[in-house]
Parts: sequence; structure tokens; C-alpha cells
Amino acid sequence: MLEHHCPRTVDEPIRVLGLDGEDWALIGSLAVIVYVLSTPFAGVAAGVFQMIAIRLAKRGRPPGALRHAFWLLGFPLPGWPQAPAAQGQRYSPWR
Repeated sequence: MLEHHCPRTVDEPIRVLGLDGEDWALIGSLAVIVYVLSTPFAGVAAGVFQMIAIRLAKRGRPPGALRHAFWLLGFPLPGWPQAPAAQGQRYSPWR
């Protein structure tokens, strides 16, 4: 019988400096926009600042915590139901 080593977590995303690919896409897009509208130094500074801010915001939280926070603030996310109203109502699929 053939046996081979299996990785610890098969579905774990590839991380660079503790950030996922979607985080790097967000950082890169902001840096490019600032670079085009301003100076190259400002674009790099904006990218570095955003990288630090995202790493601090994600520290100690489970995966998807920032996306859930944006959903609670009312940002539309594709495939997610409408966020509850700001009056303190809670969303429940059973009501």
C-alpha cells in the first residue's frame, strides 16, 4: 500500500507576511491608485500603511472577522444577506 505525507491543513490559504492574496490585492490596488493620483512615495507609503493597518485589524481574530464587521456596518457583500438595520435588530433566518 502506498503512503505519503499529507499537509497539516489542505485548505489553508497561501500567506505572505501574514496576509492572504485578497489582502494583497486590496493593498496593491490602493497603492496604485494613490501612485497614479499623487507621487510614487505617497503610493508606497499608502501601501505600507494599509498593510500595517490590515495586519493589526486581523491580529487575534478568526478568518472572516473583518468581512463580517464590514457586513455589520452595512456594506453590500455578494452572496450575503442584507445587514440588519441599525436600530439593534438581529438577523435570523428563522424569524
